[in-house]
Amino acid sequence: EIIKFNRMKSTKIILAAFQGLILFVSSSLNTLVGIKGKNFVLLGGDSSFFRGLTVMGNEYKKVSKIDRNMAIAISGEQGDVEIFLEWLKSFLDLARISSRPISLKSTVYIARRDIAQSLRKSPQDVNMMIGGWSAEDGPQLFWLDSTGAMQELEFGA
Repeated sequence: EIIKFNRMKSTKIILAAFQGLILFVSSSLNTLVGIKGKNFVLLGGDSSFFRGLTVMGNEYKKVSKIDRNMAIAISGEQGDVEIFLEWLKSFLDLARISSRPISLKSTVYIARRDIAQSLRKSPQDVNMMIGGWSAEDGPQLFWLDSTGAMQELEFGA
């Protein structure tokens, strides 16, 4: 289940509490945070969109649900982020409609492959954490960067 937290607009701070864990994230450039617990994954990020050091907006949604049991926290150039996110959601929808649901680990490998292949043609400036839960594997959290590097994490920022 994806839980939404309130944001305090005046200080641009995200404050999240989960099972006694307090997470404090300031809004400094692109902030993504992920924590994997015993039976949960927590993803968070600031809501500002930057171009260089200029703040272009403060209402940007960096954490999205991409499937029934998966969520993504993503940052980078806004156009690249939007295109990549729509492509990934469409790919997962097509797989679900075709009666071939894809696991979280497979989704991460597909995303990594797309980023790595695009490095040679038109690089995408996207960095992300993908997290989710399955009955077979339990909670999982992965980090992918704009070069196609991937790492499974317990926590990351």
